[in-house]
Amino acid sequence: MGLKGHFPLGLQYCTSLTGLDLSNNDFNGPLPSNMSKLIPYVTTLDLSSNNFSGDIPSNLDNITFLNVLNLDHNQFSGQIPPTLAQLARIKTFNVAYNRLSGSVPNFGHNNVLVSYDNNLGLCNGPLDPCLAYPKKIQVGVIVGALVGALVFVVIVVVGIAYILPKKKQDDPSS
Repeated sequence: MGLKGHFPLGLQYCTSLTGLDLSNNDFNGPLPSNMSKLIPYVTTLDLSSNNFSGDIPSNLDNITFLNVLNLDHNQFSGQIPPTLAQLARIKTFNVAYNRLSGSVPNFGHNNVLVSYDNNLGLCNGPLDPCLAYPKKIQVGVIVGALVGALVFVVIVVVGIAYILPKKKQDDPSS
């Protein structure tokens, strides 16, 4: 279509809007944080193939009639709001090809077609488990750093203790 700019806030005046397809344009910037007030009755929201960025608004879960949510091929970052799993009517959820990270929502309540492709930071659900560094590793790193610092201090002290007496012996005025 060739549309550019930010998400069109004038859509709030389209009070009977049930489907919104703004895909394949050049929209950019973050989505408004009050999306659920702008388009409360939308059943299909397709914002794919734009340049939207920032976080996915958490209040999208208040668009309770939403069946299809396509946010793929944008620049969204951060975590997917876990509350999106509360969308009781959702059938398609596509956030592929963004910069998302963290745990994905659990859409276990019904069969939802999901796509998380090419978001290298996403985990859990149908993806690999999220990796958390166990406390053992964190404690090991701290202990290792402390031991290394202690060894360094000992070497410096021994070096100084060795050099100072030798200088006094070599000093002809003593």
